[in-house]
Amino acid sequence: MFNIIKQNGNTSYGIKKYLCDTTADFEELKKKEKATPGSTVFVAETGNSYVLNNNGEYIALPQGGGGSSAVDCYWQFF
Repeated sequence: MFNIIKQNGNTSYGIKKYLCDTTADFEELKKKEKATPGSTVFVAETGNSYVLNNNGEYIALPQGGGGSSAVDCYWQFF
């Protein structure tokens, strides 16, 4: 799946959403896949979510605690 977003007047194409079964799959993805900043990864094994920043680093998204959060709502539609 891919998305197109517009932020600060700039349009970004090729933003992807990945689903990895394991952390090992995620590590392999980081080595092989050339994703666009803003692309996201969900690792089923851990329940962790990551977003690729402009420096090429995957940053962990905060996990909700107790009630629903924006991140929880985001992944409901993934």
